[in-house]
Amino acid sequence: MSARSPEKLFKYCSIETAKIILTGKKLRWSSPSVFGDPFEASHKMKVNFDRDSLLQSAIKLSSAMIFATDKPRGDTPIITAIKRWREEERFGTPEEAENVLRELLAKMVDQRMQSFEEFLASWREYNKTLRVCCFSSRPDNTSAWDHFADRHQGVCLRFSCEEGSAANKPVAIEYKNSRPAITTLKEQIDAILYNLPTSGPDFESLFTIKSPARKLEQEWRCFRKATQTTIAEDSTSWFEDIPYESAEMSAVCFGIETSEEDKKAIEKIMKENFPVTRCFQANLANGKYELEIQKAGSAA
Repeated sequence: MSARSPEKLFKYCSIETAKIILTGKKLRWSSPSVFGDPFEASHKMKVNFDRDSLLQSAIKLSSAMIFATDKPRGDTPIITAIKRWREEERFGTPEEAENVLRELLAKMVDQRMQSFEEFLASWREYNKTLRVCCFSSRPDNTSAWDHFADRHQGVCLRFSCEEGSAANKPVAIEYKNSRPAITTLKEQIDAILYNLPTSGPDFESLFTIKSPARKLEQEWRCFRKATQTTIAEDSTSWFEDIPYESAEMSAVCFGIETSEEDKKAIEKIMKENFPVTRCFQANLANGKYELEIQKAGSAA
């Protein structure tokens, strides 16, 4: 069951990044290929097979069906041939069957690999044009403060999730043990032997799964397509800074280690660009490994 969509989301960042976001009134949207996370889905994702391993697996499985106790199910050309060979007792050993299967399946595997290359091209194009902006669900997230807000020296910005806003229609990250894959060896074998469709997963869903080790981040993501008409092939350039309306950014929270100098610098920008936006302060909760968010200037 998906998490209920929040009304507000929070952007943790360093002071320097906050100055750019607040002064330019823009948020950076990037392809996940830019994130630099080896566990992140990207156009560089590898599959668990190549042409030779796909062919060998198809041969082994087909040979096993020839000598299995149960008759194989299905009516595809290769399954029909296997049923006929079983009735004729065509082969005496698996090795004999594999020699015939290799010639037959090689052409089918080559056709499958051609289709797969086209699929990979569409996957790369999707990565090239996808833009993602990441948020967290709470302003008192100690993990987010530590990892994204310069170890509590940065700030947390509050954005609206209303219709038409930059953070509109956010999707909650799911935390699972298994990494998502664009396809698997089994899916490709099923396509060859049983003519099952291999349209692949919903590409966006591959970017909404992370390791349980990242669960404390409570991440939400917003997705959009690139607005550029021309995009370079260099993946490091797959990002753009998208404007947001002043009313969408409703509060800024300072970290427990944010310096007074940095607070004054941010407050100055706020007065100039966001005069009605409120400032808050993160403080250590009494006797707990938690944070309390209070109005700036309030006693801890």
